[in-house]
Amino acid sequence: MLQRIPALDDPARLVALLDPRRASLFPDVLRSEARAVLLQRLRGLSSDSSRAMLPRLTVLLSDTRGDAPFNAQELKTLEAISTLPGWRETSFSQTFLQARELLRQLGLPNADTGAFGVAEQTVGSGVALLLRTRADASWSHLSEEEQRWLGRMLWHIGQRMAEASSLLEHSVGTLLMELGAEHMGQMCDLDQARRRDDMVREGLRASLAANIERWPLPSLLEDLESSRARHELTWLRAFSGHAEMP
Repeated sequence: MLQRIPALDDPARLVALLDPRRASLFPDVLRSEARAVLLQRLRGLSSDSSRAMLPRLTVLLSDTRGDAPFNAQELKTLEAISTLPGWRETSFSQTFLQARELLRQLGLPNADTGAFGVAEQTVGSGVALLLRTRADASWSHLSEEEQRWLGRMLWHIGQRMAEASSLLEHSVGTLLMELGAEHMGQMCDLDQARRRDDMVREGLRASLAANIERWPLPSLLEDLESSRARHELTWLRAFSGHAEMP
């Protein structure tokens, strides 16, 4: 695997392998080497010309401790990341389709469900949660003005993440927005995000009540999973009658 990493050109796969919650994927004897090679490759792909936050945020936070306050250079880099226009480069749907094709080639059952789980590993939720814990470790070391500054960064990063298509991104992004708003002193900005979150939760309850996994037609399940992968938030809103199936 280490020999193949330099040929990887998909930041989504590298982000998934560098997720701070998955360090145990690698044997102890190879862990440091593997993560160094992965990080080097991701750094090469996430140059200053990249317009996505997630690869550059992963490079910034990789192998840092959650209890470590941000230093001045990290805050400067984080500010630059917070101005980027999008959360990630590779769409959730694209990753889902690639994973499904590979799982089908391997002859594994339930390839659609498995592919959705694979795609969820690439959305950067672990990195975003590490950002949140490091921010929590930093507040007491910052002046009030600096706290508002970091709060704005968290708000902007969380907003871009919450605007992505998956429920996981929406949920974790909203957490960042809440923390950012708290320290910006502008909780009114959070009302719209919370109203959208309430609508998503309504759709989630409706989809769970539908017991999709018990539907007997495999082709219908396949269509539903494909629709869900295209835009999960719209898919959930459709179950509560607020949108058409994507």
